Amino acid sequence: MIGILGSARITVEEVLLLRRLARALGTPHLDSLQRLGYVSFSPVDLRDIESAPRLTVLGANLHERHPQVGRRVLRAMDRGSDVRVVHARRVPPVGAGALHRAVLPGHELDALEGAETNELTLVSSELALAG
Repeated sequence: MIGILGSARITVEEVLLLRRLARALGTPHLDSLQRLGYVSFSPVDLRDIESAPRLTVLGANLHERHPQVGRRVLRAMDRGSDVRVVHARRVPPVGAGALHRAVLPGHELDALEGAETNELTLVSSELALAG
């Protein structure tokens, strides 16, 4: 069985080329992160992370991919912030006391339903690739 997975940064033209390749290989198994659509999140100042009362880390291993942000999240936890991590695996800062919500890869955005207004959500470009 052959499957093809496109990147999150793939263009529409590249998706079409992957579709042609999948057809030529005789496989119906083609996926791309473009199925999630584009979610608009405004950039966040690193200082805002430390002072946020509630944080959600969405589909990202911050300590591996964004160590500066990961350190700021740990500082926020030291100051009493509630932190939850929505990820397929147990990634830091779960070991430091953050709440872990396990989800299947590609379903991270579902966790944003019911988010509080004072909640800061951290999203990485690796959304739905981990797992």
